[in-house]
Amino acid sequence: MTQYLILPGLGNSGPAHWQTYFEQSAPNFKRVEQTEWDAPNCATWIDTIDRAVFANAWGSQLKNIGPAGHINADSGFGQWDEGLALLDYFEESLP
Repeated sequence: MTQYLILPGLGNSGPAHWQTYFEQSAPNFKRVEQTEWDAPNCATWIDTIDRAVFANAWGSQLKNIGPAGHINADSGFGQWDEGLALLDYFEESLP
């Protein structure tokens, strides 16, 4: 099963945010927990993420979802079912 990291931004992600929904939808989603969500130290945040994953080993690909702006609950994305569909697409493309 593919493992996914949830990387919330400033302030973390609330209960109605798609990141929280994804995390609760399956055991293969893991949130990277920062020690300070509201007044972060950039170096500390980066170190925390680096400990969770080495991004240069991902072979990741950018997927443009158009003029969505900030993809959060306040923008009306809610559970963001399209996002889960994109993850399914990604998982199917893996060797």
